[in-house]
Amino acid sequence: MALRFLLLVVFIFPLFVDAQELASPSRYLARIELHSAEELNGALMRAEELFAGDRFKSGTDAPVVFVLHGPEARTLLTKEYKLNKSLVDLAARLSAFQIVDVRVCKTWMGSEGLDESQLPPFISTVPYGPEEKRRLLSEGKYVYF
Repeated sequence: MALRFLLLVVFIFPLFVDAQELASPSRYLARIELHSAEELNGALMRAEELFAGDRFKSGTDAPVVFVLHGPEARTLLTKEYKLNKSLVDLAARLSAFQIVDVRVCKTWMGSEGLDESQLPPFISTVPYGPEEKRRLLSEGKYVYF
């Protein structure tokens, strides 16, 4: 019985699981703690640097996921574009090249009296930001960036 299990693990299991994926997660979740425009801008610039440095390639590795659920999300609203043009343009460009995936919390938006129509088209929403982050991390494929 032990021999069968060993043969299964050695010969069959690798056919279904990418060993490199088990060794280290290849997907990133941006850690936003201060919820400021400066922190968001810095994290977006870091994602851009990783892409420019061939750390990962657009379209082949999962993009860096940004789950926003605080004041930093307000900087991306279409009505705030003139004030935050460079930040929004950076996020849009990185999203277009599949370097980042920006998601905003619907619960936070509701508490602020905002709705999805106020977001640029490259931004998606999630029901509850903290839960979305927990879900991604629990998959075992994401690590904080």
